[in-house]
Amino acid sequence: MRNPCMKEGEADEETGMSSRDTLPVRGSRKGFEESDVGALWERYRSGESVACPNDGGNLALSIDGAAQIYRFVCNRCGTASPWFGMTRIGLVVQQRMATMPPPGATEDD
Repeated sequence: MRNPCMKEGEADEETGMSSRDTLPVRGSRKGFEESDVGALWERYRSGESVACPNDGGNLALSIDGAAQIYRFVCNRCGTASPWFGMTRIGLVVQQRMATMPPPGATEDD
C-alpha cells in the first residue's frame, strides 16, 4: 500500500519500499535444517522466543489439528520449517515431497 506522505520515487526509511508500491528486493533464504526443528521445539515448549534462521524474525507455530502436526513459520519473511509431529518415540520430522501428483494420477502416468 502506498504511503500518501511520500513523494513519487522516495523510499520509506523503515521498510525500504518506494512510493511505486514495489516490494524490497530480498536475498536468498537460508531456511530451516531438519536438525534445527528439535532444538527450536524444545526452546518453544520451555517458553523461550524462537527466531527465524533467515532474518531473525519471530516464529509462529502453525498447527494442523487434523493431522496432529506442527511447523514454525516466520512472521516477517514467511520461511517455514518442515512439518513435524510428536510420537511415543519423540519428535518426527515429515519428509519433504518435491512435487505433488495431480489429482487422479496413477503410477503409470
